[in-house]
Amino acid sequence: MTRPSESEFSHFQRTALRRMGARTGFEPDGKWRNWWVEIMTSHNLRDLRGVLLALAYVVGNDEDPTAQALCVLVDSKITDKRLSDELAMFHTAVQPAFASRIHVCLYRGRGELNAQIHPGPGFDEWLSELVRCQDRRSASPGSTQHTVFAELVRAWLRRSEPQTTTALQAVTGASYPTVAAILRQLEAQDVLERTSDRRVALRKFPWDEWRRWVVASSEARRAVRFVDRTGRARSPEDMIARLSKLQSDDVAVGGVLGAKHYFPELDITGSVRLDLSVQGHNKAVELDFMRRLDAGLVISSDPMEKPSVVVHFLGGRTQSSFERDGDIFWADPLECLADLYNLRLDAQADEMLRALISRRGSTSNDRNN
Repeated sequence: MTRPSESEFSHFQRTALRRMGARTGFEPDGKWRNWWVEIMTSHNLRDLRGVLLALAYVVGNDEDPTAQALCVLVDSKITDKRLSDELAMFHTAVQPAFASRIHVCLYRGRGELNAQIHPGPGFDEWLSELVRCQDRRSASPGSTQHTVFAELVRAWLRRSEPQTTTALQAVTGASYPTVAAILRQLEAQDVLERTSDRRVALRKFPWDEWRRWVVASSEARRAVRFVDRTGRARSPEDMIARLSKLQSDDVAVGGVLGAKHYFPELDITGSVRLDLSVQGHNKAVELDFMRRLDAGLVISSDPMEKPSVVVHFLGGRTQSSFERDGDIFWADPLECLADLYNLRLDAQADEMLRALISRRGSTSNDRNN
């Protein structure tokens, strides 16, 4: 089998992948014959659990009864025992008809594939190209520069000390060239300061870059919408109470309710949806907790259906930015602002942003709008 080009990936396969994404809320990374394939670079067992569950959704929604799914762990640090235990629990929880068609294999950086079941001749070469394509997409300068920018804004709002380029790389997962590129942009806008020991920090709020970040974050954020078709959906407050009992530190409350946590004066009336942020990596999906919040909600890709819950998946950052208050984890203020802009509550988002800047203690050089 000849090696496919990236354009060939985006022609025939993309149609099938997007259709499956519309059905299940999860779009795998690739499809080879009757095999759905997801590339996973995370070393987190919760991420793996979410991917396996998502692939079960995919197989269950494929009209082909021979459809299989494969989770490819790239350079995984998960031990053999932990992986074996996780797969055992998965097979216990999922119907055998589906679980038997979900597989996991290990992929090493040099193209070495370790799989108990093999899709067939030509697959190794196809998979190597898919992994390379995913690497190129995940290394896109545009998305990771915005991640670095957001971290600088968080640090500025917290009045944190200037930090090194290495520290920015560590917390955002961005490469040195990516960090250097956004620092040059901010320096050209006269909003960045460098200390004598080469640490960096914003010296005032970067309004011009902020507006670009709002647009970019809206386009780049991955989300799954849950709707109520029974008329008996739980209230957002009830679901938050249930979430707090799960003691999950990688799911946080954002949106309107998260914004009101940081800015109680926020003037929004009427019913609101529940926005949740999930700390994940790549496209790892963790949706199993939703059944604990409200088992009656279902995934929908129809933009005309009003969602009761929207789950946002955060990429890029290697460290969580969630804030804990008692048993509840809250998405950081920037994520809440992004949710408000996504809801087209621009005036309220701008009001909250100005309040955060004022609370921080804006300088005379900062603009007021």
